[in-house]
Amino acid sequence: MASRMDNDPRLLLITLWVQPRRIAQVLVCTVALLLPRLLFYSAQPLPFYLPFNPGGPLMPIGGILFGPAGAWGALLASLLADWMVNMDTALSPFRAIGCFFFAFSAHLLWSRLTPRPGAPCARTSLAMRFCLAALPGCLLNAAWAGFGSELLRLYPFPYIATLFLLQNLIFVPLLGIPLFVWLFRHPHVGRPIRRMETEYPTGWRFTKRGALGLTIGAAGAIAFGMLISNSVYRIGPFSAFVVGVTNCPWVTAAAAPFILLQLIMTFWGKSYLFENTIRH
Repeated sequence: MASRMDNDPRLLLITLWVQPRRIAQVLVCTVALLLPRLLFYSAQPLPFYLPFNPGGPLMPIGGILFGPAGAWGALLASLLADWMVNMDTALSPFRAIGCFFFAFSAHLLWSRLTPRPGAPCARTSLAMRFCLAALPGCLLNAAWAGFGSELLRLYPFPYIATLFLLQNLIFVPLLGIPLFVWLFRHPHVGRPIRRMETEYPTGWRFTKRGALGLTIGAAGAIAFGMLISNSVYRIGPFSAFVVGVTNCPWVTAAAAPFILLQLIMTFWGKSYLFENTIRH
């Protein structure tokens, strides 16, 4: 049986760089995510700030299939694509971090949503479980981009966060669900996920506390950022503004605790359950 250190996804984020197989997985995810960005690089809704990325659903799919390797692939693909299409602005690190947590949160929540054989939730459809695993990541991806934009005094939080969120909520169900279901049924690619459906793993699992805290952190950052921006500064997703002029410190102050909560729940030890027989 693999040791706890071998299974802990937080440690794998570091130790995978000495494992050739996982490095290969990082490269596969990076290339897969890079191609759609390069293909649609000229269709930028907001030049230099918001890329048009129909390949966004590959982030949660990569996270579920490859775990920490998928998260690193999402981060590297975002940074490389920004550099290659001349979008490497001060906002790039925030977009990349959002992509990282888009993939990694899906990996964590999928472990929570994978049922033991015969459990009642085993009847939950594959598409529904994928959506539940990917939704907090959609919010996190938008929240990190909006938080960075507001912090750097570029576009207001509601504007950037809304556009990122709409793009995620369109492409994840539209393209992500059929692609994930096809990969799940693929005889080779989907084998590790299908094994989890029939032979419940004995390494680790994200706890209910961790899943709830991660989801609250993702949704709270978006909701309170939007609320404070609209109620205090009268800036909504469709309000007129001048780029670089608006200064809304209470928006970043409102979103920051939820960003911190998300980070704590992602890396906190009590968000993970390590035992031989994992309870529901």
